[in-house]
Amino acid sequence: MSGDNAPMIGSRTSWTEAETTAIREQLDRMLSCELFAQASRQCRFLEYIVEATVTGQADRLSQFVVGVDVFDRDAEFDPVTDSIVRVEAGRLRSKLAEYYVSVGQNDSIIISLPKGGYSVHFEVRDKVDSADPLVVGRAPKTIGNLLIALAVIATVGILYFANVTSINLGADDEIATSQPTFFESAECTQEDLVKQSMSPFIAILPFDNMNADPDQEYFSDGITEDIITDVSTISGLTVISRHSTFVYKGHSISIREIGKNLCARYVLEGSVRKEGNQLRITAQLIDALTDTHVWADRYDRNFDDVFAIQGEVSRMIVSALKVELTDQEKSRLGHVGTSNTAAHDLFLRGRERFYLFTNDDIEKSLDLFSRAIKLDPNYAEAHAWQSRVQVYIFLSGMNNVSEETVVPGIESARRAIELDALLPIAHANLGWALRWDNHFDASIASVKTAIELDRSFADAYLWLSMINASYRRGDEALAAIQSGIRVNPNYSVTYVLALGRAYLALGQNDRALGLFERGIARNPNFLPNHVYRIFALEALGRAEESATVREDLSLIFPNFEFSAAYLFYYETEQL
Repeated sequence: MSGDNAPMIGSRTSWTEAETTAIREQLDRMLSCELFAQASRQCRFLEYIVEATVTGQADRLSQFVVGVDVFDRDAEFDPVTDSIVRVEAGRLRSKLAEYYVSVGQNDSIIISLPKGGYSVHFEVRDKVDSADPLVVGRAPKTIGNLLIALAVIATVGILYFANVTSINLGADDEIATSQPTFFESAECTQEDLVKQSMSPFIAILPFDNMNADPDQEYFSDGITEDIITDVSTISGLTVISRHSTFVYKGHSISIREIGKNLCARYVLEGSVRKEGNQLRITAQLIDALTDTHVWADRYDRNFDDVFAIQGEVSRMIVSALKVELTDQEKSRLGHVGTSNTAAHDLFLRGRERFYLFTNDDIEKSLDLFSRAIKLDPNYAEAHAWQSRVQVYIFLSGMNNVSEETVVPGIESARRAIELDALLPIAHANLGWALRWDNHFDASIASVKTAIELDRSFADAYLWLSMINASYRRGDEALAAIQSGIRVNPNYSVTYVLALGRAYLALGQNDRALGLFERGIARNPNFLPNHVYRIFALEALGRAEESATVREDLSLIFPNFEFSAAYLFYYETEQL
């Protein structure tokens, strides 16, 4: 972050009065900024450890002490079984990194939390002559510009508006093996979970693959996503997005912690074992507030009964939570998109390959969906996902010929709707495809229909926000992306982009710039945040800085002005 000759003062155990004053002023500046305003836990944590460090008490900062003093754990607190301090330390490191690549990029003092302990370090940037030992000059070049040098090197096929799987900022070795870290989790209290009794949130975790063959992972993941899709259409429930729940895959984390992280009162977990034509599926619904079982069952059936099992699990969730269904929901729950198990197997494999997001896997997923459709031409969900892949190919730059990608994507989505008018993903994908064929009103109408059918559809909110931002409908864009984040709290950098674009549409250009820079810090390889950073700088009248950023980006990605991100802005928002 700083020059090689910047003085390090973090290893000391005492500081002068002037130094202590400057450190505390820096802390106040950080805690009062918008980035920390919505992160009360991180504020309290940072304030506590900074004060302990500058007053010479850093040696007493253990997990136990921090857990009791900062996070209100009692005397029985055991850091081995309760990972709150390690988790919050990872989040705080992420928050500090975000701060110093955005609003704090020219601050005099850098406060950091090294791994392996809870004593903070203080660093002075570019020290100059001054009566104040901690006054520094302006950084010669913004950190954001330097980040560009790390970006896009291997990203000729940049993912644009793809639903990238959630990327965790600041994953560190200390906690990576036990707990996913989050970009910006909501502060969820016990009271928040209690309030969900009447209209509960539920998180459906990826079912464990109990087969010896890891290649069967697609099957257990597919069952999980099918149940998420089924339950999401119930108006009395809010279902956390699969992109937030799948980050827990392979991690041993308590249900209480998951419930708090996702602000979900109920958590469903289970397992799948498939041996030949025999299938065993277990499922258990747990109250995250009390850590007690609400319902559990085991199903030993033939493989051909997989659809019936998924439907039974969905119905048991509804029954256990005493959710009242509309007539349409009663008839829809447990809906089977195909009776052809071979077609469904190809569909599950195709969806798994899509989420890998490499060019080869995208092409393979399209082939698998096409093969599923050949086996069952009336498989609406396969047509809908075929549409999604076709549009993705256009946006990712794999094939920028609209007639070969977007137009077939529109046709696939319309065919899906003809087969199943109540399929939310079909309407959402049609709307997203229509946007890229310049049918803006129709695209908004289609995406809104998807949300009416499934109010837990996070990506539909994302796309609705993007489309509204094109119209400079900032209020609508902001409301939509906030709704998307509510059901997808571990959201990807695409959501950060949408949030920034909403503020750009509202004319809040400083706020938008900060978000684009935060997105860059989180994933430097995601091109659109770089592009929109240029637009935000231009909107702020910072022409010289914008020109520098543009020049730096063009050196690494010479054709970025032909990207969908760039052309999208100038074809719509500049009108």
